[in-house]
Amino acid sequence: MSLAAPAAPAAPAAPGTASLSACQRPVGRAAWPEAGEGIAATDALAVAVRAALDAIALPLTRAAAAFVKMRAWHPFGHARIDDHARERFGRSGRWVRDLGTLGAALEQQPALHAALSGADGGTPIGRVAAILVARGAAHGPVDEWIALARREGVRELRRALREAREGTASASDAATETDPGEDRVQVRLPVPSPVVRAFDEALDLYRAVDGREAPVTSFVEALVGEARSARPAPCAPFVSPLLHGMDAAGVEAALRRSTAAWEGLPAPPGAEAPGGPSDVLAAAGLSLRRLRELDAVAGRGDAVELDRQIRALVALENELEARLGSLLAELGERGAWTRLRFASVGHYAEERLGLSRSRAGERARLARALRHLPRLGAACAAGRVTMEAAAIIHRLIGDGPVAFEVEEAWIGHAVDSTIKRLRDEARAIGRYRTRGGRSRTMGSPLPLEDETWHAALRRECGTASRRVIEFGRLALGIGAADGAGHADVFRALPPEPDVFLRLRLPADLALNLVAAIESARIALQEAAGSAPWDEAWQRDEPTPAEWATRVAFVRGRRVPMWVGLLALLEEFVGTWDTDAGAPDRRDDRVFVRDGWRCMAPGCTSRRHLEDHHVVYRSHGGSGRLHNRVTLCRFHHQRGEHGGLMAVRGEAPLGLTWRLGRAGIGAAYRNEMRTEGARGGR
Repeated sequence: MSLAAPAAPAAPAAPGTASLSACQRPVGRAAWPEAGEGIAATDALAVAVRAALDAIALPLTRAAAAFVKMRAWHPFGHARIDDHARERFGRSGRWVRDLGTLGAALEQQPALHAALSGADGGTPIGRVAAILVARGAAHGPVDEWIALARREGVRELRRALREAREGTASASDAATETDPGEDRVQVRLPVPSPVVRAFDEALDLYRAVDGREAPVTSFVEALVGEARSARPAPCAPFVSPLLHGMDAAGVEAALRRSTAAWEGLPAPPGAEAPGGPSDVLAAAGLSLRRLRELDAVAGRGDAVELDRQIRALVALENELEARLGSLLAELGERGAWTRLRFASVGHYAEERLGLSRSRAGERARLARALRHLPRLGAACAAGRVTMEAAAIIHRLIGDGPVAFEVEEAWIGHAVDSTIKRLRDEARAIGRYRTRGGRSRTMGSPLPLEDETWHAALRRECGTASRRVIEFGRLALGIGAADGAGHADVFRALPPEPDVFLRLRLPADLALNLVAAIESARIALQEAAGSAPWDEAWQRDEPTPAEWATRVAFVRGRRVPMWVGLLALLEEFVGTWDTDAGAPDRRDDRVFVRDGWRCMAPGCTSRRHLEDHHVVYRSHGGSGRLHNRVTLCRFHHQRGEHGGLMAVRGEAPLGLTWRLGRAGIGAAYRNEMRTEGARGGR
């Protein structure tokens, strides 16, 4: 896919800025060819968008490879690539690292470059397969991996790569190299809504103990590990029907065989063919010249220039992905997967479009959600609001009618806020709603004030335990106002679930989780039945899970599965939210006030925390709370004392931060960019 430079290129942008005027216009339906009535037409348009995304991928991989090699996030004041990618690119750190791996491989493997674009005469293998082939280059000839990708598909390629890696890597290497594309199943547990909040509180405690923003999968592994140490799991035949439906791998393999790898569907258009990337970019109002300019310089320059290149390319990609999400949503609603012979939207995205299953699903879900929030959708397509920020806002304000001022308030807030703060606010608003708050947190809430946001961060020993018990009582119908009151087991009924707790987990872990929940449920049932139903149940301070079990027993009902999950959460926080499980400096008022995490803007570190004096003690600074703030080791030593960060003012809400070295830094206050910082983004 050639991107030859045009004549008379436009003047380059000023250093440290991104010339995105052509990239920031929202995608309007009038600018695009309509999909029409037919599924085939919509599929053809989705494939054309895929070809344009492949064109953007080529310079993007070179820029990402240089960015990772240079560790270019450090000059911007970020300790980890994950924080930089989330706050500046609207992507994950894994996304940048994968593109960097692919970019390095493309430089060394011309065959992979040709296979990605289809320049070798074969079907373009797509970005997902190309990343897998790049990883497999250390375990075998690239040509063989490419042939396998085209012959057997992405799922088989991933399996073969996993086997090759396990056969050649050491045990430690195999343990640390995770595969985000491994097969996952969705576990949907019907629960009362307060149990979702209890799960979130236990997850936040796990992250505090683990010292990082650990994924949900890691927390579930810890939860299952704790459960196994306490009791044996039940036999597999009971729980397996809850998870094992159709064999996804078998279904997808059968579809591939029956369609001869979907040879009846049109191939992606070439770079200069009608309907190719040039036409798609023009239809979207994007500049092919701009893409060619970026392609000519991608991967060259310092940290500022590389960051500018990636952000400019991501802006192009965002507009195309926003439209692609709408197309995927349309195809799903028309029942296209059966007609086109694919198993699901993820299967279609991976095999037909060469894109990540999870990202395609997220884009389709967000496209459906934002139909009710057109202004937020336009801000997301224009790159003003990231996909994660838009998803958070949608969860908070819902699908119903939303006042204009509420939607605009959240858009303006998201433009200036870090994702870190938006996540904080989502957790806080969720807690207030569950408790029955009716001021700013019911219906369509407005963004939180600084004082409310920061007060919600406070974490001391016992915080998670108290909240899990509180939400368990709310699930059972024993409100906080009841104090130490107990459930009336002779009149109460087991609460009915009103929401689903949805978890996407590796199949084995999902099975183990359901087994652990069932084991806890059985243990509770046996304990609750230890006394006759018409006699008092003598228990010392029974937990909400125990009371729910006793209510079900007395009323002759089966104990619900959510009670077993609540019991696991109660056990987890009871083990780790104690003096023994807390960090050594658990009584430090500064760490408690700041929630036991680094307070540098966008930083998610919870380990190697240090107490920083804003006015140095050597300069006469006091030891009072207003002069102290929690920083991780990087932001304390290499940030404040190494020139990559500066903080001035009074803690906790009067601090002004400069994140990044002089000349490229951005200014923040309370995780919000200030006026002087916007131009440097």
